[in-house]
Amino acid sequence: HSLLLGRNKAAGYFTVSKDIRSRTNFYSSSILEKQNTKYKYDWVMCRNVLIYFNSENVHKALLNLKSLLTDAGRLCVGHSESFDTEKLNLKLTGNSIYVKAIA
Repeated sequence: HSLLLGRNKAAGYFTVSKDIRSRTNFYSSSILEKQNTKYKYDWVMCRNVLIYFNSENVHKALLNLKSLLTDAGRLCVGHSESFDTEKLNLKLTGNSIYVKAIA
């Protein structure tokens, strides 16, 4: 299994299996700055951050995050984040999960 559910004190939490973690990159940087990387990602998660930005910085951050996605990549944001999906050319595919819209 790739998703491990918590029990007892950890009930309601989960972790990702060691196999998946070994193939995952985690890093932190400023989402307001364009990332200089050769890598593209299948998933980019940015939960509950954008709500603290003004609309200009939300747009800038989402453009930067979108640029990190593979063509079929998914962007996961917090459920209370709001932005103009058409302006960013993103399509909602699930609960707070977006993909690049086909032009």
